[in-house]
Amino acid sequence: MRFLPHIFLTYLAVGLHLGLGALLSVGSAVAHLPWIAAAFIAMTVPPASAPLAALIVGLLVDCVGTGAIGVNAVGYALAGLVVSRMRTTRFEGWLIALSAGAVIVGANLWLNGLFRADGKSLLGALGTILLTILLGAALSWPLWKVRRRFLINDSRM
Repeated sequence: MRFLPHIFLTYLAVGLHLGLGALLSVGSAVAHLPWIAAAFIAMTVPPASAPLAALIVGLLVDCVGTGAIGVNAVGYALAGLVVSRMRTTRFEGWLIALSAGAVIVGANLWLNGLFRADGKSLLGALGTILLTILLGAALSWPLWKVRRRFLINDSRM
């Protein structure tokens, strides 16, 4: 039951991303709500579990998307690893960790697009990174205020 808020946040982010994707896009750049949720979850679970939690969010994004299964999951897991290593108790550190992860996810989207005919261009990937960081910064303050409800402390760590 400790993971129930994380599951709810993940499904909410993926659902909003699918439903509002056209509204959250500028040209070929799309803000990634699931990455913002994955970064927040990676900051609230124990550091050893953060890449796994981000991987699960990435797998969910892959399952509802049109691409190959596992491509987003690997990018999300790498970004979750970076976020877990940048653990912070300050809001500014959270924004830096969110930005670092968004760069990894955007680079993954661009590299994945090189092998597909309908993939993102480099400018589209950079726009995706920028939009995700801007939307993440706007959503971070409310998430930061309720993070105590999401924290999972592992006494074995």
